[in-house]
Amino acid sequence: MPLPRVERAAGGAELVERPQLPPRRPAVPLERGLRSRLAEVRAEEVAGSASPADRVEGLAGREAELDRLVALWAAKMDDPAIADLVAAKLVEFQGKLAAVTADLDAARLEAATPAGEAWGEFRSLAGTDPAADTDEARVRMRAARRRAVASVHCLFAGRGRVRLAAVQVNFRAGGVRK
Repeated sequence: MPLPRVERAAGGAELVERPQLPPRRPAVPLERGLRSRLAEVRAEEVAGSASPADRVEGLAGREAELDRLVALWAAKMDDPAIADLVAAKLVEFQGKLAAVTADLDAARLEAATPAGEAWGEFRSLAGTDPAADTDEARVRMRAARRRAVASVHCLFAGRGRVRLAAVQVNFRAGGVRK
């Protein structure tokens, strides 16, 4: 690394010109390492054992059951003696119904774009030469990875110039890769 050049201004103040270093991208080796390891993961490992269609079916049944309960309790609102109890129960059931409806919408979206399909797209993009990547290819790869991966946990260690990373990838459908 070149030393900084020091000059004196007319008033005696020091002007230090620092050498320009090339921009560093320390994440590049990590990204390339992850990419090469994740390209080896098969869609069967990502998909896990639970079928999105089974989850949709179960949540749709729960939603129908909650709809029926809300209708039954709403019919009891005519009795003034128990109106407060019925109102409290309706609020409880409607909260549960809202949560199940949100889960059902997410499950339907997951069933429409299965993790295995998203992972297949990622693998085809990850199999290309990293040096020839375009910004568009990296964005598409990142989007496909986000559709399939729930979380990534990293542990970094190093001494001196040597850096190591342990990475665990948790897929949305339940698969795990270390």
